[in-house]
Amino acid sequence: MNNAQPFDVSKLEEEIAEITSMTKGQPIAPYAYREDLDLGRITADAVRVSHEEAAKAITELGLLAVERVKALDQMKLEAEDLAKACLDLAAQYRAKGDRDAAAIQMTHRLNDEARQVIEDMRKKLEERT
Repeated sequence: MNNAQPFDVSKLEEEIAEITSMTKGQPIAPYAYREDLDLGRITADAVRVSHEEAAKAITELGLLAVERVKALDQMKLEAEDLAKACLDLAAQYRAKGDRDAAAIQMTHRLNDEARQVIEDMRKKLEERT
């Protein structure tokens, strides 16, 4: 970013106050008019340059804000993708939990049936003997 500082009117006022306090009570030197010195143009150019520097700094600030917004948009998209991935993974875990629970229930039923078959066979064997 450019290190140009915007024109600060308060500093100018302070400098004028300082200069006028130093010359207080002293006569101000007479202004010597020179044909080759166009003070109006020089002053206007200085003000124009100062405003241009301020405009450049403001433009850079605006571009920085746009970059930050783009970065935030990208982060938002990434966060949405991550949230979707988390929701998908959670759904997979739920489905696996349901499958595992169903398998455990099936195993339990099969164990009960096997116990019952074994018990029935034991009773039949005992009746034969």
